[in-house]
Amino acid sequence: MLVSYVRATELLFSLAWGTKQSSSDWLLAPESGLTKLLSDARRSLSLFQHHDAITGTAKDHVVEDYAKKLLEAINGMQHVMQQTAHFLLSPPQVPYQPNSEFVYFDMDNMRKQHYSIPEKAVVFFGEGFESQRVVLYNSLTWRREELVTLRVSTRNVKVTDAAGISVPSQTSPVFQEFSDVIAESHYDITFMADVPSLGLTTYLLHAVLPAKNIDNAMSHVKLLNFVGSAPRIEGFEYIEVVDEAKEFSIHNDHLSAAFSEQGLLKAVTLKDTGVTVPLHLDFARYHARQGQERSGAYLFLPDREAETVKWDSSPVRIVEGPLFSQVHMHLPGVQHTVTLVNTQGTDSLGLEVQNVVDISDQVNCELVMRISSNIKNGDDFYTDLNGLQIIRRKRFFKLPLQANYYPLPTMAFIQDQAFRFTVVTAQPLGVGSLKEGQIEVMQDRRLNQDDNRGLGQGVTDNKPFPATFRLILEQRQPSCQGTASDHPAGLPTVAAHVASLSLLHPLFHLLWLGKTQDKLESRFAPMTREPGSDIHVVMLHTLTSQSGNAAGLVVHRQEMDPCFPLEQFSLSNGLLNVSNLLPTQFGNTMKEATLS
Repeated sequence: MLVSYVRATELLFSLAWGTKQSSSDWLLAPESGLTKLLSDARRSLSLFQHHDAITGTAKDHVVEDYAKKLLEAINGMQHVMQQTAHFLLSPPQVPYQPNSEFVYFDMDNMRKQHYSIPEKAVVFFGEGFESQRVVLYNSLTWRREELVTLRVSTRNVKVTDAAGISVPSQTSPVFQEFSDVIAESHYDITFMADVPSLGLTTYLLHAVLPAKNIDNAMSHVKLLNFVGSAPRIEGFEYIEVVDEAKEFSIHNDHLSAAFSEQGLLKAVTLKDTGVTVPLHLDFARYHARQGQERSGAYLFLPDREAETVKWDSSPVRIVEGPLFSQVHMHLPGVQHTVTLVNTQGTDSLGLEVQNVVDISDQVNCELVMRISSNIKNGDDFYTDLNGLQIIRRKRFFKLPLQANYYPLPTMAFIQDQAFRFTVVTAQPLGVGSLKEGQIEVMQDRRLNQDDNRGLGQGVTDNKPFPATFRLILEQRQPSCQGTASDHPAGLPTVAAHVASLSLLHPLFHLLWLGKTQDKLESRFAPMTREPGSDIHVVMLHTLTSQSGNAAGLVVHRQEMDPCFPLEQFSLSNGLLNVSNLLPTQFGNTMKEATLS
């Protein structure tokens, strides 16, 4: 999370002083405190690269200290981001009056404590607040059309863009955590946002009368295997309740996903070709083996293969509407949600899976999510190294199970001559492909003893945490079928690449705290032409010195697998015109430099 915040805030901060050079001295002045917040956040992030921090092999009180520093850094970045956004959207005709302490926007993603799951801020409507303004920030170099979900205090909300044109939306009830009880006065409104590359754009939410004919659909809610009377809430008078478990499916324009009676994924059908591929998702547990050496913070020593988690069936919640469909269920240790989005954006590529994992009541448990398919990948599978390149791995049967586990920084895939199945992750975890056609991802580990490697304690400080993934199934181009890739390691597909970047660098939601009438520009769009979705701005960093200020730009180009093209995402030809990327910022000279 902090990597994403530091990068996005650095970028916006550099664009702000580069765009409005005549009035931006205050941004870089020490008394504003903004450059100090930026450098403090970078230092906290660097500190966390320590070999006992990022690995989780530190004592509990040290882990807690790291976590507090990371949260402080995130809060600092949220402050700089909202200050910078306000400066960029301030009307050019009025001299800007900086107030670097002031909070103009609430960030939608608030954490009360260092161990809290982020919570949505509620957008309230009432007298004098009939409309509310939200600014969205896209830190990637391509225009994003994605769904945005905000929590609101009333169900009758109309969404418009800054010009007042209505935007289609979908309203859903909010369920309390770990239950099928509906929250009374909160609703989630989801709408299709269109945000320029490296830019800001504004949407308005208006409270309207119930009878008003607005472009807003109420989600249809269905509870399967639910015993008791249906939960009721205004606007969702009809919640369908079925007291038995049964199979079902959800759809969008690209694919259809079938689910078992228990509410777990079992197959995906690609609508373009009508081909169905079994994708069985389940959860499994490893137990620590007995003996002198036992699993701990350093050692993964399972007693045998993982055993599937079994439970007495629980209710399955299905929410459906024109913009997205969602399946939610809980099993021991996991709240599991699968979302299928119906748009043309990156969020519609495959299925999004979110697991809120909490194994704090378990003893010596290592929990994995497994997806099994009929893909004939032999003993080859692929993982990325550091998010920049892919490497081919081989499963060795002679080695113990734990020797076939690898880091999963951002993605892993298996493939045969017809299909490729990719798991894209929003957070680094461990991955293995222990059988043909299978990928398993470690979710969390709780180990009750020290493993004699110097830590002096077990791993027992587990907290509930949300892990997010995108599951992408793709069919090879007919011209490529039956041919092996000539790349010695492996290349991501366009879909996996853009899905990965959109997960790692989500849209930021800034909720305006002033009156809607306050004068603000409705958008900031610095780029004249997009460079192509294979070109990623890794960093745009402000460099200050006695001789003057400059910006350091780091760019990465990702090579893609040509057998899986995607029409809506254009690629570059390898040339980057920096004048298109930054047309008016930072003068017109540049030179190659070292990273330091």
